Amino acid sequence: ISVIILRASNMTLLDIEAIRNHEKMVEQCKKNGVTVIVSHVKDQPLRAMQKVGLISKIGEEYFVDNVDEAIEIAERIIEEKKKRELEVIEAKKRREIEISEEKKRKASATLEEKRQKAEELREKKKSPISMEPDSAFDSAIDSSFDCIDSSDTGENSAASEDRITSVPSIL
Repeated sequence: ISVIILRASNMTLLDIEAIRNHEKMVEQCKKNGVTVIVSHVKDQPLRAMQKVGLISKIGEEYFVDNVDEAIEIAERIIEEKKKRELEVIEAKKRREIEISEEKKRKASATLEEKRQKAEELREKKKSPISMEPDSAFDSAIDSSFDCIDSSDTGENSAASEDRITSVPSIL
């Protein structure tokens, strides 16, 4: 319920008990977001409402002379409320889309990072020898060249072959 229209054409007098009941009703309506519109208020009830401040609680703009005016105001209030609700729903949808797109961007970036790391690992596996300096590797190479160089000096060829075969395998 967005609007309540009170048609007060048959209300000729308002006593203190009736005013208190009207105040309680107006407070409950305001608390629940319901607008109260009052039409056809006669002179004495209007003065009594004014005296206790009920008119200011309801709002002067919501006191009208006839039901047709009350219905026009009620329709306008309902349309405005629907419009605000739609704006809130659209804003929530836009925010959900933004969050979803951000999650997709993050997931895509993470996936791209994983692809790059996998590619780097594949490249390292393709390379048979690491390009990083390795002192054990370098000394093994040096000793194998020493064996080959000694064969050029005219030493016994059988001894040279023994030295060459005793070189540790690098690969």
